[in-house]
Amino acid sequence: MTEPLATIIIPTIDLKQACKTAKLAQKTAGCSVSIVVACDGARRGSTITGNAGMAAAQGFETPYIAYVNDDARPEQQGWLARLIEALEEDPSYAIAVPGGPCRTNPQAKAKPGMPRGVQVVKEISLFCGVMKASVIRGMVFWDPIFTHYGNDSDFRRRVQQLGYKCVWVRDVYVHHELADYIPDWKDDDKRAYKERWG
Repeated sequence: MTEPLATIIIPTIDLKQACKTAKLAQKTAGCSVSIVVACDGARRGSTITGNAGMAAAQGFETPYIAYVNDDARPEQQGWLARLIEALEEDPSYAIAVPGGPCRTNPQAKAKPGMPRGVQVVKEISLFCGVMKASVIRGMVFWDPIFTHYGNDSDFRRRVQQLGYKCVWVRDVYVHHELADYIPDWKDDDKRAYKERWG
């Protein structure tokens, strides 16, 4: 049996939904993967579930760790293998993300079937993406000062402070259901992000 190349973390408050996403993600990954589903029925925010998933994923010791929201639909065959291939183009690349429905450009402007290409970007939405485990090992993943909305931007900035880059892979598209904001979480996270990063 082939050793897993990546561990996929799926944070969720809906185990049934997460299992559907896990099955699809594994089927279409294009490489051997392990799956970690982190479920928080108490709905305390993605920071708690994301960190639980990351803690479990570290035990697999795969060279790559992918993060996939339970409302993402990685239907494109070979999506993960292609993101990993893009990461390996340059030693300074640490996080690779696909295009898809989100609130962050240029990812949000993506369409299925775009030409092959990799673009270094300053901002990312980590509704789906893959990271080099060697870079993030030992780092705090989602900082507990954030409940839900500020965590991927904060994590991205901390990775960039280490001298690494984030890339958008234009030829990978992952569908994603954009949910409405939870106002209290959004306001609190916006305040915490501003205090930290200005």
